[in-house]
Amino acid sequence: MTDTTIRRATGGDAEAILRLIQDLAEQHNASQMIVWNADDLREKGLEAERPLFEALVAEAPNGQIVGCAIYFERFSTWKGPNLHIEDLMVLPQYRGQHIGEALMDTVVAEARRRGMNRVELDVEGHNEGAMRFYHRKGFDTSWHAAKLYLDGKH
Repeated sequence: MTDTTIRRATGGDAEAILRLIQDLAEQHNASQMIVWNADDLREKGLEAERPLFEALVAEAPNGQIVGCAIYFERFSTWKGPNLHIEDLMVLPQYRGQHIGEALMDTVVAEARRRGMNRVELDVEGHNEGAMRFYHRKGFDTSWHAAKLYLDGKH
């Protein structure tokens, strides 16, 4: 993991997190779908009194944010409280160094600390590398999610 530090994100990380989100959107040819900006990330999560999400960042020794996990609490009527990972992102040039795994392990440890029953996420079926990674980490990758976009956009 090349001395990368995993830590809780702060409002000062908003711009770096937004760049990671933009990079992910570009990889999916979906840049136009991003409607939030760094101020929104601060106001709705990183500095909010009642945050809609939480985030961890992977910080390289030079101070650069090279990865991020964004997650939030959910509730299952069958399984009780759980954490949902919205995005797990690592800059392409830092992949293969176990940074994503360290972020994932930290989210899982946080879920256990909170007494939650599971960690869940959505993964696109064609993303075979991610599917293998999540399966290796113990995730059941056979479930599929359905989404209704209230703004009519995907």
